[in-house]
Amino acid sequence: MSAITLRKALGVLAKSSSFSVTTETHRQKDVFDELKEQLFVKQEIEEELQRYLDTATPGEIIFLCGSSGDGKSEILTRCKSDPQYQQKFSFHLDATHSFAPQQSAIDALNDLFENHHSQSYPLLIGINTGMLANFAREGSESHMAIRAAIDSFLFSATGRPASLPQRKLYIF
Repeated sequence: MSAITLRKALGVLAKSSSFSVTTETHRQKDVFDELKEQLFVKQEIEEELQRYLDTATPGEIIFLCGSSGDGKSEILTRCKSDPQYQQKFSFHLDATHSFAPQQSAIDALNDLFENHHSQSYPLLIGINTGMLANFAREGSESHMAIRAAIDSFLFSATGRPASLPQRKLYIF
C-alpha cells in the first residue's frame, strides 16, 4: 500500500466519506479501497446471513433489513462479489431505489417480485425497515402473500416471519 496521510486514512472512516456507503462500481480500486478492506470488521449478522445463504433454495426471497447507514449495502456487495454467491443468487442491493426516474421504490419492488419465480435463484434484497413496512401497506395486491409475511415479521414477538405457502420468505 502506498503512503497516505493519517488525516486521509482516518477520512475513510468518516460518515461523510464516499467509502461509508458501498455501491456497485466499475472504477479502479485505489489505496483507500485497500485501507477500507483492511479496516473492515465482519459483523455477526453477515456471518448469520452467509450461513443461511449456504442452505437457501430456489424461489426464496431473503430480506436484509435495518436502518439507513447500518451496513446492509456493504454486506450485500460483499456477498455479490463472492464467487460462492454471485452465480447462485439474484441481488437487489437497495430497495429504496427504483429502476427508472418515474418509478417509485414500491413499483420497483412489485416488478422485482413479479419477475421472481419459484424456480429462479433465491432473491436477496437490502431494504430499510421503513420501506419494508411501506411495501407491506402499499405493495400490489398480487403480492399479498409477501405483504402478509412481512406484516407477520414486523409484528411478531420472535422476529421471524411465518412461512409462505408457495414461496419462502426470510428476513434478517
